[in-house]
Amino acid sequence: MNAREAALKTLVRIDTEQAFSNLTINSFLKRNQLSTKEKNLYITLVYGTLQHLISIDYILRKFIKNINEVQDNILWILRIAIFQILFLDKIPDYAIVNEAVNQAKKVNKSQSKLVNGVLRNVLRKKEDLIEDIRNNRNLSIRYSIPDWIIDKFKATFPNTYKEVLDKVNESPNIIIRVAPKNFTKIFEIMDLSGAEPEKIKDSNELIIINKPSVFTDGITETELYKRGLYSIQDKGAVEIGNALNVSTNESVYDMCAAPGGKTLQIAEKLNNTGKVLAGDVYDSRLKLIKKNAQRKGLNNIITVKEDATVYNSKFKEKFDKVLADVPCSGLGILRRKPEIRYNTQEDLNSLIDIQKKIIDNGFRYLKKGGKLVYSTCTVNPDENENIVKYLIDKYGDKVNLIKETNTSYLNQSDCFYYAVLEKLNE
Repeated sequence: MNAREAALKTLVRIDTEQAFSNLTINSFLKRNQLSTKEKNLYITLVYGTLQHLISIDYILRKFIKNINEVQDNILWILRIAIFQILFLDKIPDYAIVNEAVNQAKKVNKSQSKLVNGVLRNVLRKKEDLIEDIRNNRNLSIRYSIPDWIIDKFKATFPNTYKEVLDKVNESPNIIIRVAPKNFTKIFEIMDLSGAEPEKIKDSNELIIINKPSVFTDGITETELYKRGLYSIQDKGAVEIGNALNVSTNESVYDMCAAPGGKTLQIAEKLNNTGKVLAGDVYDSRLKLIKKNAQRKGLNNIITVKEDATVYNSKFKEKFDKVLADVPCSGLGILRRKPEIRYNTQEDLNSLIDIQKKIIDNGFRYLKKGGKLVYSTCTVNPDENENIVKYLIDKYGDKVNLIKETNTSYLNQSDCFYYAVLEKLNE
C-alpha cells in the first residue's frame, strides 16, 4: 500500500466515523508498514487535505455542479489530488493526476474519466486558482475555516487575528521540555543527532526540534525519552503548568489530568516532594500517567478515577493548588487536529455546562489562600473569559483574578487560554 491509498482509507474513516485524525493515523501506522518516505507523505496528505478542505471543495464546485452526488471514495481521491496540486510543490502534476486516475479505476472505473477531466481542468487554471484562494475576501475560503470559528479568532485576537490565522494551517512545532539542569546537555545531543534543535527565547526548559524525522522510530522511542530526560509538550501548555507556581511539599490536584503532560511537569517542579493528585474518568488514561511517572522516576503522583464534574466532599479545601484544564472545543489546536474545525457550533453548548461544574468544584477544593488555574485549548470566549466571570460572579469577594491571558501561534505556541485565581481568606 502506498501513501495515497493509505491516505484515502484514513480520510474516509475519519469522515464516516467522525474519528480524531491523530488517533486514526497512529492506529493505521501501527497496523501497516510504510517506508519513511511514504509515511511522511501519508501524514502530509491526511492532515493537509483536512486542513484545506473548505478551500478544496470551493475549487471542486467550479468544475462539478453538485459534489454531494459524487461517490465518497471518488470525492476523497479528488480532494487529495487537488490538495497536492494547489498546496504542495514537490510532486510533479502529471504524477498526481496519474495516481488519482489509477486509484479511481480501482474504486469505480466509470468515474475515472470524471477524475481525469476535473484534475486536468484544475491544472489548466492552477495559478489562477491558487491566487483565488490566497487572496479571497471570504476568510473562510482563504483559511479553510468556518465563519463562526473565524469570528471566535476575531473576538480573541481583535488586533492580530489575520496574522494568527495566517499560521493556522502551518505544521505545529515539535517541542521538548527538559529539566533546566539538563538543558545544555540535551541540546548538544539533539544537535549532534541532526535534529536541528532551536532554543526558545527566555526559556531554559524548552527546545524546538526542527527535524524530528532523524528519529526513524519516532521521537518518543529514543533512549533519552525512555530514560525520562524529556517530554513532548507545547510551549503554551508548559506556560499553563508554570502558572501554578508550585512550591516544595505543596498538595496539587490536576482535575482533568490525562494525557498527563502537565501532571508530570507539576510533579517535577515540586522536585518529587508534596503530592499531585491526577484525576480522570478512564482507567486506560490513568495507566498512561502512571507509566510516564515511572519513566521519569516520579513518586509524588497519585492517580484517582474521578469525574471532575461531580463534587467530592472529601476534597473540600484540601489542596494548595488546583489545575482545571477542562475539556473544550479545541479551536486553539486546529494545527494538530484539523478535523475539529468541521464540528458545529451547537457542539459547544454541553461543554460550557461541564466547564462551569469543573471550575466551581476546583475552587471549592482549594484551601484559603490557594490558587486555581483554569485553562483551555480554545479561542472561544464563552469557554474562557465567560467561565471565569461565572466563577467571580458566584463567589464575589472570595475570589481574586490574578491573571488571564491567551497564547497564540505568533509566540511559538498553540492557542491556549488560562486564568490564575486566588481563594481569599474571609
